[in-house]
Amino acid sequence: MHCRLGQRRRIVKSLASLLREGGPLIGTWNQIAAPEITDIIGAAGFDFAIIDCEHGPFGIAEAERQGRACLAAGVAPGIRVGEGN
Repeated sequence: MHCRLGQRRRIVKSLASLLREGGPLIGTWNQIAAPEITDIIGAAGFDFAIIDCEHGPFGIAEAERQGRACLAAGVAPGIRVGEGN
C-alpha cells in the first residue's frame, strides 16, 4: 500500500505574488472560524481566501490557525485586520 498523503497539494504562492503575476484569480472572504470551511474553499479550487478579522470572530490565534488551514488546503491566505490592530 502506498501513501497518497499530499498528492493533491500544490505549492502555495503568497497572495502578493499571485497579484503581481497579473493573471485572473478567484478568491473569497472567510468570516467563519472553522477550518472545515477552509477545506471546502481549497477543494472548490479558489486561489486565495481573505480571513476577515474585522467583521469575523477571529482573534490572532484563530487567524493564524485559519492561515495554516489555507496553506494546507492549497489556498493563499490573506488577512484583513480590524481597526486598531
